[in-house]
Amino acid sequence: MSSKKTVEEFVSSHNLRKADNTIIFDAQVSFYKGDVGHKLASTIHIITLPREMVVYIDEFFHEAYRQPEIYSTEIFYFSYKGAVLEIRGFESQPDFLLSIMVIK
Repeated sequence: MSSKKTVEEFVSSHNLRKADNTIIFDAQVSFYKGDVGHKLASTIHIITLPREMVVYIDEFFHEAYRQPEIYSTEIFYFSYKGAVLEIRGFESQPDFLLSIMVIK
């Protein structure tokens, strides 16, 4: 399954798309680099473009950990396991993992 289809499945299974077609929700975001993990709550925006979907994390680790706030399905690998959307694929950081779990 492509990363875009994976994100679409995540959105659909959690009923995240609103009537005005926006996808905005609160989530628990976990960031792992090797054995070190960090967690925070953040608002997530998912933007649908013709060839990709983009995940934007409002509150993130950019300042402290130099990680991006925006993740594209064209660049990163997305998987959906249980209730968690996982993002991998930083070529220069193979031990990078980001997980997003919807807060209801």
